[in-house]
Amino acid sequence: ELLNLLQRTSQPVILACNDEMRFWGRGRYWRTSRDKVLRLALKVDFRRADEEAKRRIARRVLKAEDISIDAGALDYFVRQNPGDLRALVKDLQMLAQAGYGHIDLSLVRLFSELTTRDSALGTFPGLERLYRARTAKDASRIVRLLDKDPDDMAAWISWNNSSVYSELSAVARGARALSACDLALHVRFTNRAYRSWYWGSCLSSLAASVVADVDAGRLAISFPENLRRGREPWRRGGIIEKLADSCGCSRKAARQELYPPLAAVHSPTVEGTDASDFTLSLAYGLDGDEHTTLCALQPSLKATKDLVGRYYQAQEVYSQSPLATAISPVAANSDEPEPEQVDEEGEDEDEDASSGNQQTLF
Repeated sequence: ELLNLLQRTSQPVILACNDEMRFWGRGRYWRTSRDKVLRLALKVDFRRADEEAKRRIARRVLKAEDISIDAGALDYFVRQNPGDLRALVKDLQMLAQAGYGHIDLSLVRLFSELTTRDSALGTFPGLERLYRARTAKDASRIVRLLDKDPDDMAAWISWNNSSVYSELSAVARGARALSACDLALHVRFTNRAYRSWYWGSCLSSLAASVVADVDAGRLAISFPENLRRGREPWRRGGIIEKLADSCGCSRKAARQELYPPLAAVHSPTVEGTDASDFTLSLAYGLDGDEHTTLCALQPSLKATKDLVGRYYQAQEVYSQSPLATAISPVAANSDEPEPEQVDEEGEDEDEDASSGNQQTLF
């Protein structure tokens, strides 16, 4: 559809993309997709300007406007800019209006104290700065620049603490702070004070910064697997639906509460797990492909295909056994309540009250 649009349009089209590799696709044919688009479009990369480029552009603008600036003021002004040329020109405009033809260092310092332009750090360099922060104040400031909500921030830090810190005591201290952070985050669903958002951010930053010193070399920071969207095993099958039907809960509750422990029991990375144990999968009514997905097995392997064949054989035997009705989705989702013994007089009173309310409404 995008290629058809680019081929047929007679108007200029601007496409903005924050993640180039995701736009091309995750498969091995991403280069082919990229070449097809670039035959019809021109790719423009926007990067942060370095200090020399910012200084050169600032001098050119000031010279064209016939405005002078002190050397120290220009250096301080360039250091305060994050590399955004549009912001640089707008800040120069404000300084020129306040300086009446000349900009000195005191004016630049005053402008920097009164106005703070929002800027965001990249996730990986920002986390490295967070882990190297020496004070809680610096850690909180870095977390605000990362532009992540406390839930994601806690997930990132929880995932990377064990690889960044080599001492178990440091990991344990961070885990205690993250536990308190997790408790604080749930409060935001019960009130509007937003203190939980503040404490969630602060506690997650403390769990990564001041619990211990980090090594001087490069830190091994990786993307949390539990935050990857679109490639989760439960998205490729009806596992969540069957788990929800088994107990009558919502799909969100099944995804967050039932699926993680069930996947952990079948995980190949856990010692003592056996993919040939079909007990839970049969009880929840999963098919062979869903069982292999739950066990995180590659479906193209011969061993996986043999396992699926054995699973269906076990499923036939299980369907004929009395245990097949142990988990009944129909019983769990039944909307009809259990019959209760009530007297006829109570039923008449309920019916009268109901009819009275109906007449009042309509």
